[in-house]
Amino acid sequence: MATYRQVHISFWQDGFVLSLTPEEKYFYLYLMTNSKTTQCGIYELPKRIVEMETGYNRETVDKLLDRFIKYRKIDYCELTQEIIIYNWIKHNSINSPKVKACILKELKTVKHQDFITLFHNYCIRYGYSINSLSIDLGEEKEKEEEKEKYKNNNDNPFKIFEAEGFGTISSVIADKLNDLIDTYGERWTCEAMKRSVFYGKRSLAYVNSILMGWKSHGVDEPWTLDKPPDKQTKLRQFPNRQGKPKIQISKETESKPLSPEEREALRQSALKRDNKEVVSG
Repeated sequence: MATYRQVHISFWQDGFVLSLTPEEKYFYLYLMTNSKTTQCGIYELPKRIVEMETGYNRETVDKLLDRFIKYRKIDYCELTQEIIIYNWIKHNSINSPKVKACILKELKTVKHQDFITLFHNYCIRYGYSINSLSIDLGEEKEKEEEKEKYKNNNDNPFKIFEAEGFGTISSVIADKLNDLIDTYGERWTCEAMKRSVFYGKRSLAYVNSILMGWKSHGVDEPWTLDKPPDKQTKLRQFPNRQGKPKIQISKETESKPLSPEEREALRQSALKRDNKEVVSG
């Protein structure tokens, strides 16, 4: 961060500034030159810092912040204690590669995402290259969409086990699936099962080995790793362990994550099936 901020001499002849009271001029100048300012015009500014540096009490600080928000010169997020100065880049050129690199680094620390979106819009308004700034809004949006997609299109391990040809769920299998879910979580287990299907290894032992590998390598979100070919692509000649014809990996269908009660109900259903087989045998 720079150790100084430049203020153009035309600041004092600006029509808006001329209309301000002496107190407001001082505060506006403070917002543009205080110790927390950044190259992108978005920065964290706790009110206690404002009190200490300006000498104003909290009531005055709140009053002045509200006033400049109404003037549409700034916005302030109470939750993250961050401020954005509107039109900052209009008066502070960001064409320099070093400045752009600095801004990119600063934007990664911004907590209030709406401020990043505002900055992005100002870049467009004033003709700055979005690509060269590398504002990674698209990636953030993609991550959110991926999370939302999982919420709305979520398989469960029991469904995958039977639909993808692992076999029939017995009480023993139900217990093993529940153990995997309890140990690694439902989403991890689903992802490992889908990958085992792709590689033609329809066994819970192979699923467990995938999960153990992810855990030992410190993988946080295995579903973000490089994925196998599209789910509509047919598998290579990989028959399953029961000798059944190879099948395609099914599309994700809309379902909710299994609750503990639903998991127990599936286990009890498998247990009843086992008992019937024993009686008929």
